[in-house]
Amino acid sequence: LTLGLDRRRWHRMARGPKKHLKRLHAPKHWMLDKLGGVRAPRPSCGPHKLRESIPLIVLLRNRLKYALNNNEAQKIVSTRNVLVDGKVRTDKTFPAGFMDVISIPATGDVFRVLVDSKGRFLFHRIDEKESTFKLAKVKKSFMGTKAVPTIVTHDGRTIRFPNPEIKVNDTIKIDLTKNEIVEHVSAPAALWPWSLAVPAWAASASCTTSSTTMVASTWRTCATSAGTSSALVCRTCV
Repeated sequence: LTLGLDRRRWHRMARGPKKHLKRLHAPKHWMLDKLGGVRAPRPSCGPHKLRESIPLIVLLRNRLKYALNNNEAQKIVSTRNVLVDGKVRTDKTFPAGFMDVISIPATGDVFRVLVDSKGRFLFHRIDEKESTFKLAKVKKSFMGTKAVPTIVTHDGRTIRFPNPEIKVNDTIKIDLTKNEIVEHVSAPAALWPWSLAVPAWAASASCTTSSTTMVASTWRTCATSAGTSSALVCRTCV
Protein backbone atom coordinates (compact mmCIF):
# COMPACT_ATOMS: atom_id res chain seq x y z
CA LEU A 1 0.00 0.00 0.00
CA THR A 2 2.83 2.44 0.83
CA LEU A 3 4.52 1.71 -2.49
CA GLY A 4 1.28 2.49 -4.32
CA LEU A 5 0.91 5.86 -2.56
CA ASP A 6 4.51 6.79 -3.40
CA ARG A 7 3.96 5.86 -7.04
CA ARG A 8 0.91 8.12 -7.25
CA ARG A 9 2.88 10.92 -5.62
CA TRP A 10 5.60 10.66 -8.28
CA HIS A 11 3.11 11.30 -11.09
CA ARG A 12 1.63 14.40 -9.46
CA MET A 13 2.04 17.66 -11.37
CA ALA A 14 4.65 20.13 -10.19
CA ARG A 15 3.47 23.09 -8.14
CA GLY A 16 4.11 26.71 -8.97
CA PRO A 17 4.87 28.46 -12.25
CA LYS A 18 6.84 26.77 -14.99
CA LYS A 19 10.52 27.75 -15.10
CA HIS A 20 11.73 26.03 -18.27
CA LEU A 21 10.89 26.08 -21.97
CA LYS A 22 11.87 23.58 -24.66
CA ARG A 23 13.21 25.12 -27.84
CA LEU A 24 10.77 23.20 -30.03
CA HIS A 25 7.88 24.65 -28.00
CA ALA A 26 9.14 28.24 -28.20
CA PRO A 27 7.05 30.67 -30.28
CA LYS A 28 7.88 30.43 -33.98
CA HIS A 29 8.15 34.20 -34.37
CA TRP A 30 11.30 34.12 -32.21
CA MET A 31 12.91 32.35 -35.19
CA LEU A 32 15.23 30.19 -33.05
CA ASP A 33 17.09 27.48 -34.95
CA LYS A 34 15.96 23.97 -34.12
CA LEU A 35 19.47 22.57 -33.62
CA GLY A 36 20.76 25.40 -31.45
CA GLY A 37 20.11 23.54 -28.22
CA VAL A 38 17.45 21.77 -26.20
CA ARG A 39 16.22 24.70 -24.11
CA ALA A 40 15.05 28.21 -24.89
CA PRO A 41 14.91 31.23 -22.55
CA ARG A 42 11.51 31.45 -20.92
CA PRO A 43 10.20 35.03 -20.57
CA SER A 44 9.69 36.29 -17.05
CA CYS A 45 6.30 37.41 -15.79
CA GLY A 46 5.77 40.90 -17.11
CA PRO A 47 3.57 43.23 -19.13
CA HIS A 48 3.18 40.86 -22.11
CA LYS A 49 2.12 37.24 -22.45
CA LEU A 50 4.66 34.54 -23.27
CA ARG A 51 3.35 33.98 -26.81
CA GLU A 52 3.05 37.72 -27.46
CA SER A 53 6.54 38.76 -26.31
CA ILE A 54 10.23 38.16 -26.90
CA PRO A 55 12.83 37.99 -24.07
CA LEU A 56 15.66 40.51 -24.08
CA ILE A 57 18.31 37.81 -24.46
CA VAL A 58 16.79 36.61 -27.75
CA LEU A 59 16.42 40.21 -28.86
CA LEU A 60 20.09 41.05 -28.16
CA ARG A 61 21.68 37.79 -29.24
CA ASN A 62 19.58 36.40 -32.08
CA ARG A 63 17.87 39.39 -33.63
CA LEU A 64 19.95 42.56 -33.10
CA LYS A 65 23.30 40.69 -32.92
CA TYR A 66 24.65 42.78 -30.03
CA ALA A 67 25.86 39.61 -28.27
CA LEU A 68 27.33 36.33 -29.46
CA ASN A 69 26.23 34.13 -26.56
CA ASN A 70 24.30 34.04 -23.31
CA ASN A 71 27.14 35.44 -21.17
CA GLU A 72 27.60 38.51 -23.33
CA ALA A 73 23.85 39.22 -23.33
CA GLN A 74 23.83 38.86 -19.53
CA LYS A 75 26.67 41.38 -19.17
CA ILE A 76 24.96 43.90 -21.47
CA VAL A 77 21.75 43.73 -19.45
CA SER A 78 23.35 43.64 -16.00
CA THR A 79 25.40 46.78 -16.74
CA ARG A 80 22.12 48.70 -17.19
CA ASN A 81 22.60 49.28 -20.90
CA VAL A 82 19.08 48.29 -22.03
CA LEU A 83 15.98 50.40 -21.46
CA VAL A 84 12.42 49.34 -22.22
CA ASP A 85 9.95 52.23 -22.44
CA GLY A 86 12.49 54.48 -20.74
CA LYS A 87 13.10 52.17 -17.75
CA VAL A 88 16.27 50.18 -17.12
CA ARG A 89 15.72 46.41 -17.25
CA THR A 90 18.38 44.12 -15.80
CA ASP A 91 16.46 40.87 -16.29
CA LYS A 92 17.73 39.09 -19.40
CA THR A 93 14.39 37.32 -19.85
CA PHE A 94 12.24 40.44 -19.44
CA PRO A 95 9.42 40.22 -22.04
CA ALA A 96 9.37 42.95 -24.68
CA GLY A 97 6.21 43.17 -26.75
CA PHE A 98 4.34 45.04 -29.43
CA MET A 99 4.94 48.83 -29.55
CA ASP A 100 7.64 48.75 -26.84
CA VAL A 101 10.57 51.16 -27.21
CA ILE A 102 13.98 49.48 -26.81
CA SER A 103 16.80 51.95 -26.10
CA ILE A 104 20.54 51.22 -25.93
CA PRO A 105 22.23 54.47 -24.80
CA ALA A 106 25.79 53.11 -25.26
CA THR A 107 25.30 52.89 -29.02
CA GLY A 108 22.59 55.53 -29.38
CA ASP A 109 20.21 53.05 -31.04
CA VAL A 110 16.47 53.15 -30.38
CA PHE A 111 14.06 50.53 -31.74
CA ARG A 112 10.30 50.08 -31.69
CA VAL A 113 8.95 46.54 -31.59
CA LEU A 114 6.52 46.02 -34.47
CA VAL A 115 5.05 43.00 -36.26
CA ASP A 116 5.47 42.24 -39.96
CA SER A 117 2.90 40.73 -42.32
CA LYS A 118 3.78 37.18 -41.21
CA GLY A 119 3.43 37.81 -37.48
CA ARG A 120 7.17 38.03 -36.75
CA PHE A 121 8.64 40.72 -34.55
CA LEU A 122 10.23 43.59 -36.46
CA PHE A 123 12.61 46.03 -34.75
CA HIS A 124 12.14 49.38 -36.46
CA ARG A 125 14.82 51.98 -35.85
CA ILE A 126 13.39 55.32 -34.65
CA ASP A 127 14.74 58.70 -33.55
CA GLU A 128 14.79 60.24 -30.09
CA LYS A 129 11.66 62.31 -30.70
CA GLU A 130 9.57 59.26 -31.61
CA SER A 131 10.93 57.29 -28.65
CA THR A 132 9.07 59.53 -26.20
CA PHE A 133 5.65 58.02 -26.92
CA LYS A 134 3.97 54.73 -27.72
CA LEU A 135 0.54 53.52 -28.79
CA ALA A 136 -1.49 51.15 -26.63
CA LYS A 137 -4.81 49.38 -26.96
CA VAL A 138 -7.36 49.59 -24.15
CA LYS A 139 -8.21 46.05 -22.99
CA LYS A 140 -10.30 46.81 -19.87
CA SER A 141 -12.33 49.68 -18.53
CA PHE A 142 -13.82 49.47 -15.05
CA MET A 143 -14.64 51.40 -11.90
CA GLY A 144 -11.96 50.80 -9.29
CA THR A 145 -11.85 51.28 -5.54
CA LYS A 146 -13.67 54.37 -4.27
CA ALA A 147 -15.34 54.84 -7.67
CA VAL A 148 -12.09 55.64 -9.50
CA PRO A 149 -12.43 55.10 -13.27
CA THR A 150 -9.57 52.92 -14.50
CA ILE A 151 -8.39 51.45 -17.80
CA VAL A 152 -5.88 48.70 -18.53
CA THR A 153 -3.82 48.65 -21.74
CA HIS A 154 -2.39 45.74 -23.73
CA ASP A 155 1.06 46.24 -22.16
CA GLY A 156 -0.19 45.93 -18.57
CA ARG A 157 -0.48 49.63 -17.74
CA THR A 158 -3.17 50.63 -15.27
CA ILE A 159 -4.21 54.25 -15.82
CA ARG A 160 -6.56 56.01 -13.41
CA PHE A 161 -8.89 58.90 -14.22
CA PRO A 162 -8.71 58.59 -18.03
CA ASN A 163 -10.73 60.66 -20.48
CA PRO A 164 -14.40 59.60 -20.12
CA GLU A 165 -14.60 59.20 -23.91
CA ILE A 166 -11.99 56.40 -23.90
CA LYS A 167 -13.66 53.00 -24.27
CA VAL A 168 -12.52 49.39 -24.65
CA ASN A 169 -10.63 48.66 -27.91
CA ASP A 170 -9.70 52.33 -28.34
CA THR A 171 -6.12 53.27 -29.15
CA ILE A 172 -4.35 55.76 -26.88
CA LYS A 173 -1.07 57.61 -27.26
CA ILE A 174 1.04 57.54 -24.09
CA ASP A 175 3.79 60.02 -23.27
CA LEU A 176 6.56 57.85 -21.78
CA THR A 177 8.33 60.77 -20.09
CA LYS A 178 5.23 61.93 -18.18
CA ASN A 179 3.41 58.57 -18.22
CA GLU A 180 0.11 60.12 -19.20
CA ILE A 181 -2.33 59.95 -22.10
CA VAL A 182 -1.77 62.54 -24.81
CA GLU A 183 -4.61 61.67 -27.20
CA HIS A 184 -6.80 58.77 -28.21
CA VAL A 185 -8.53 57.34 -31.27
CA SER A 186 -11.92 55.69 -31.05
CA ALA A 187 -12.22 52.00 -31.94
CA PRO A 188 -13.92 52.21 -35.40
CA ALA A 189 -11.19 54.44 -36.81
CA ALA A 190 -8.45 52.42 -35.13
CA LEU A 191 -9.50 49.09 -36.69
CA TRP A 192 -7.14 49.20 -39.67
CA PRO A 193 -7.91 48.97 -42.56
CA TRP A 194 -11.64 49.23 -41.85
CA SER A 195 -13.56 52.34 -40.80
CA LEU A 196 -17.23 53.12 -40.31
CA ALA A 197 -17.10 56.27 -42.41
CA VAL A 198 -19.81 55.54 -44.96
CA PRO A 199 -20.50 57.94 -47.87
CA ALA A 200 -23.98 59.44 -48.20
CA TRP A 201 -24.74 57.54 -51.39
CA ALA A 202 -24.22 54.24 -49.57
CA ALA A 203 -27.07 54.70 -47.07
CA SER A 204 -29.20 52.04 -48.77
CA ALA A 205 -26.73 50.20 -50.98
CA SER A 206 -26.38 46.44 -51.26
CA CYS A 207 -23.54 44.36 -49.97
CA THR A 208 -21.17 43.27 -52.74
CA THR A 209 -20.74 39.86 -51.09
CA SER A 210 -24.25 38.80 -50.08
CA SER A 211 -26.36 41.28 -52.15
CA THR A 212 -28.40 42.23 -49.09
CA THR A 213 -29.64 45.73 -48.32
CA MET A 214 -28.35 46.98 -44.97
CA VAL A 215 -28.71 50.23 -43.06
CA ALA A 216 -25.81 52.69 -43.11
CA SER A 217 -24.68 51.88 -39.56
CA THR A 218 -23.87 48.28 -40.53
CA TRP A 219 -21.50 49.11 -43.39
CA ARG A 220 -17.73 49.04 -43.38
CA THR A 221 -15.64 50.76 -46.00
CA CYS A 222 -12.15 49.63 -46.95
CA ALA A 223 -9.78 52.54 -46.34
CA THR A 224 -7.63 51.61 -49.34
CA SER A 225 -10.48 51.93 -51.85
CA ALA A 226 -12.89 54.36 -50.19
CA GLY A 227 -15.28 56.16 -52.48
CA THR A 228 -16.08 53.21 -54.73
CA SER A 229 -19.22 51.12 -54.49
CA SER A 230 -17.20 47.90 -54.81
CA ALA A 231 -15.54 48.62 -51.48
CA LEU A 232 -18.69 48.22 -49.39
CA VAL A 233 -19.02 45.07 -47.31
CA CYS A 234 -21.54 44.59 -44.52
CA ARG A 235 -20.38 43.54 -41.06
CA THR A 236 -21.83 40.06 -41.36
CA CYS A 237 -19.61 39.39 -44.41
CA VAL A 238 -16.35 40.79 -43.02
